[in-house]
Amino acid sequence: MMSSRYVTNCYNKEILNKNEPYCAIGNNRLYLVEDHGVNRIFFFAESMADINGMMAVVEPGRYYLEYVTREKYGFVPDGATCKAAMMRVSNVDIKHTLDASEEITHFKHSVDADIATENDAEEINGILWSVFRTEVSHLLTTDELRSVIRKNQVMIHRDEECRIDAILQFEMLPRKFYINQIVNLSEKRVIHSILLERLTNYVEKGGRYVYAWVDEANTASVRFHEKYGMKHDGMWNMVYELER
Repeated sequence: MMSSRYVTNCYNKEILNKNEPYCAIGNNRLYLVEDHGVNRIFFFAESMADINGMMAVVEPGRYYLEYVTREKYGFVPDGATCKAAMMRVSNVDIKHTLDASEEITHFKHSVDADIATENDAEEINGILWSVFRTEVSHLLTTDELRSVIRKNQVMIHRDEECRIDAILQFEMLPRKFYINQIVNLSEKRVIHSILLERLTNYVEKGGRYVYAWVDEANTASVRFHEKYGMKHDGMWNMVYELER
C-alpha cells in the first residue's frame, strides 16, 4: 500500500481510475496519459528521486509534467525544460477591492455580454486554441466545451460584425471564484465589464475569495489581475517538457 507520506501531481482520481500505471516500483507509481494530443506524466512517489528513477524507463517521446509547489524550482525532473511557471494569484476579499477601486469599477455595465450557448462552442474553441498552448492550458474539445457551457461558465461579447471578441471562462462556487480563461480581442473596457458583472454577482451571493493561475512571463495578464487585487500567494504550477 502507498505510504501516507508521498509526493504527487495526480489531483484527479479519475486519472487513476481510467489508467493503469506505466511503471510501478515498490510503493511508487507513474502514469502516462494522452490528453488531447499531449503526453502527460502523473506520479505518486515517496520522494523526488523515485520520480526520476521511474521516468528513466519511459519510452522515447515528448512528455509534459506539472507540479504544484511553494518552491519554484524545488524539483526539476532530470533533463527537463521549464515551459511555464504559473503563479497562483488570489484575493481573499474581492468585495473590498470592488468597493474601493474606481480604476476598474467605472467599466461596469459598459457593454452587454451574453452567457455562451452550445451554438457558440465551435467559434469559442477556435479562438482558445489559437491563443493558448494546450500543453500549459489544458484546452478542451468542442464537445467538452459544450458541457462547460451548459453549466453557464462561459461569457462572451460580440463585436459589431457579430464576431466573438472577448471570452471569460470561469467557475463560481459559494466560497471561491476561479478565473479560468480570459481572452480580449477588443477594447479593455469589454473584458473588464464582463468580469465585473460576474464578480458582482458572486459578491452579492456572499463570495469573497477569487483566484487564477497566471504565467509569470505574461506581464499583461499579471497586471490585469493585479487591478482586481490579485497577488501571487506563494503557489506555483511548474510545467516541464521532457524529451526522451
